[in-house]
Amino acid sequence: RTTIHPPRQKMTAATTADDQAQSTERNKLAGSGAWATRLFTHEDPQNVHKTLGALCLLSYVFRLAQVGESDMGFATHPEWTVPTLVLHLLLNASSFVFNIPAARIKSGYRIWREYRLHSLVFLSRSLTFIALVYLEQLYQWPPSYRYDLHIVVVLGTMAAADLSSNSQGKYRSGSIREMGVPPVVKYFFSFMQLCATGGCILGIARC
Repeated sequence: RTTIHPPRQKMTAATTADDQAQSTERNKLAGSGAWATRLFTHEDPQNVHKTLGALCLLSYVFRLAQVGESDMGFATHPEWTVPTLVLHLLLNASSFVFNIPAARIKSGYRIWREYRLHSLVFLSRSLTFIALVYLEQLYQWPPSYRYDLHIVVVLGTMAAADLSSNSQGKYRSGSIREMGVPPVVKYFFSFMQLCATGGCILGIARC
């Protein structure tokens, strides 16, 4: 024989509602501090990577504030060119202290080891072109030699990207082709990569 106790059911429902409310509140508190947990990790105890990142952001502000005749400050303040290059290179290099997935994660845009290597390779391409213009300013080189060097840098970048991908063995992936996005997005990213490479070869040396 089954006995029904309505008051007990009400108490159970109320208790369940209280538990859900407490769980929701705990999740909110955890979410509010999650950014700090992800930002401050044991892999970078001295906060070197974060400090370099903040300095790079300030560098962007400094350069973007001088767009125009001053050529983002490269023409008017050439003494800051080398420190700028070193700063951005150190930021990328300092990212290698972090333990990130070896294989690409299909969902989302989480960085993985092959992508990190590609980031270093293509950053180096950009910094190399800036360095070429700095050397022109410093030694008064004629700009006619540029395009041969541009092709050398671009081909060297492609070779370095292939080597970095091959070094990952079975974890090698296609950065654009294997993105979990609609084909039109893949086409857009591929087209922008083509434009960037073409700009490096034919455009000004800061592409």
